[in-house]
Amino acid sequence: MMDEALFRPFRYCYRTWRDGAVAFRHELIKTSKRWKELGFEGSCPFSVPTLKELAVHQKEYRSFVAAQDLRHNLSMLLNTASDG
Repeated sequence: MMDEALFRPFRYCYRTWRDGAVAFRHELIKTSKRWKELGFEGSCPFSVPTLKELAVHQKEYRSFVAAQDLRHNLSMLLNTASDG
């Protein structure tokens, strides 16, 4: 069975126009941290951010998750689609 982490960056790459780059960047960071473990050779083309950059990203990612949760909860409460 293949590791799901191999496909995770593709989950958000086509939706950056809607969701922003935060979710895509989050997946790239996770992939770069596990590069060797996933069986890739050489260095990852997306380098792990510095501690300062990572702190900024984590704050942005928490905001992204909160916005997604709000969108989902409002959609459920209003019994409507969440795509528009």
